[in-house]
Amino acid sequence: MAFCSHCLDLNELPGSPSGSEAKIGGVDTYVAKGSNQKGGIIVATDIFGLKIVNPKIVADELAKQSGLSVYVPDIFPGGAIDAKDFVLPKRASEGAPSEDQTSKNFENFGQWIGKKNSPEHTFPIFKAVAEEVKKTNGGKVGGVGFCYGGKLVALGALDGTLSAGAIYHPALLEAEEASKIKVPILLNQAEMDPLFQGELQEAWNNNLKSNNVLDKRTKQYPNTVHGFGSRPDLKDAKVKAGHEEALKNTAAFFSETLA
Repeated sequence: MAFCSHCLDLNELPGSPSGSEAKIGGVDTYVAKGSNQKGGIIVATDIFGLKIVNPKIVADELAKQSGLSVYVPDIFPGGAIDAKDFVLPKRASEGAPSEDQTSKNFENFGQWIGKKNSPEHTFPIFKAVAEEVKKTNGGKVGGVGFCYGGKLVALGALDGTLSAGAIYHPALLEAEEASKIKVPILLNQAEMDPLFQGELQEAWNNNLKSNNVLDKRTKQYPNTVHGFGSRPDLKDAKVKAGHEEALKNTAAFFSETLA
C-alpha cells in the first residue's frame, strides 16, 4: 500500500447537495430522490464518510442518471476519519510516495478502525438502511461501495441483502469472497490501487466472471488512483473522464439490474 506524501487535498466536488436528511432504519441518512419510487441504491462511503460533501454530490448525480433514489447512511459509530490522518494521492502519474507516509496512514487507520469502525460494526448499520428501504419502498435494492464501503457492498451481496452491487477501488476484500457472490457486480477499478491489485484483483475479476455475475462495463480507468470515484482530481482530464464514465456506467448498471 502506497500513498502520496504531499497530497492532502480531498478534491471536493463542485456544487451543493440538493437532497434531504432523514432517519432510515434509525440511521441518519442523506436521501437523493429519484423518479422511480420503488427500490433504491444504498451508498457505503469511504473512510471520510459524510464529513465531506462528495458522497452527497455523487448521490445526487447517481439519482438523476439512474432514476432511482439513493441513500447515504452515516455508517461510522466512531465517526469518520480526519483528512489529516490519511493522506492520499491525486493521480497515478505522480508515482509512488514515501514509506513514512504509508506507515503513518496504516497507524492512523488502525487506531480509527478500533473505535467501532470495523465492518463488524458498520455493516449492520448499512444493512438496516437497505432492509428498511426494501420494506418501505418495495422493489430491489443495490449498493455502491467506495473504498472501505466496497467491503460492505461485498458483504451485502454475499448475504442476500443486495440484488446488485457496484464496487469502486475497494479495501479490505478477501479473494475467496468473490467466488461465493451470486448477484451482478460492477467493478470500477483504478490504475494505481495498492489495496486492489495483483492476485486479489485477478481473483475477484476471474471468480465473478466464472460465476457469470461480472458486469460487462467493468474496467480499469487510466491515470486514476484509489479514491477516484468519490474524490476525483477533476483538473486531470483522464481522471475527470474516468470519474464521469464510471458514474454513467454505474447508473446504467442499476437501471438494468434493479428494474
